[in-house]
Amino acid sequence: MIVACVVMSMGAAPAESGKSIINELAFYPEGPLWRDGDLYYAEMPMHRIVRWNGTNMVFWRQPGCGPTSIAAYAGNGFVVFCHYSNKLVHVDAAGRTVRAFEADEGGAGFTNPNDSHADDKGGVYFTASGQFDNMAPHTGSVYYLSAAGRIRRVASGLWYSNGVVLAEGGRKLLVSEHLARRVLEFEIRPDGSLAEGKPYVRLDAVAPAADLRYDHAGPDGLEIDRKGNLYICEYGAGRVLILSPAKKLIGTVRFSQQFLTNIALDDTERWLVLTGASNNIAFPFPGRVERLENPIHGIKRASP
Repeated sequence: MIVACVVMSMGAAPAESGKSIINELAFYPEGPLWRDGDLYYAEMPMHRIVRWNGTNMVFWRQPGCGPTSIAAYAGNGFVVFCHYSNKLVHVDAAGRTVRAFEADEGGAGFTNPNDSHADDKGGVYFTASGQFDNMAPHTGSVYYLSAAGRIRRVASGLWYSNGVVLAEGGRKLLVSEHLARRVLEFEIRPDGSLAEGKPYVRLDAVAPAADLRYDHAGPDGLEIDRKGNLYICEYGAGRVLILSPAKKLIGTVRFSQQFLTNIALDDTERWLVLTGASNNIAFPFPGRVERLENPIHGIKRASP
């Protein structure tokens, strides 16, 4: 149920500064989503979703959930992805829990639901990452939650599937394969299933790993603008890599937090909202939610 609790009361800094703080002390913030002028984001260790429209308010909370993303679903409702409790929760527009999804159509559960992206058919693609360990088996998956509530696994065998975003007008799905340091591309079939994935871009081809300070650095959240430019959050490196449709690096945004988790463009595409933590070891993993100016906004065409 909705909890009218103020997390923090802070307005945005003047736009001309090029940066404003939405939440200067968030706790492992993840999965930002703009909807109807409000920003929603998850705070995993606090087991809550926060809504911001000038003030941060708790929108939804469930002990043990550990949410990592929220997606539009079921008209004006949402679906929350519980990384800790391995389930999905349908939430209405007022923040009330409607139902939980704990297994796919075959009765199999999910391992660490993570990022999500809604399509124009009322459904949602989401990742279930598996174990975040270079020595662990490659058990990352991608699922599709239909508008009718049917959940199908549409890709598997990924080395920690993470960020996910629709591309080319919904004809393709891009997925971060975090521990492989690459983004995969899937053709979307008419029934919502995916063709076999293929590499879209390897991060080392555009941003060498030799510059990094973290052994598990890799692509996390993804975003695409109306020109087809891809924004890749590089977790562990504290930067956003912006690639043209030709997969050329055309911009880099530095974030204040090393463990950059995700990104959301506002409707104007002038602003990027970034979420992330400065610490991913010591609970409760302090971090920030910031709004930064998009360095390629206003460019008439992406670099070739």
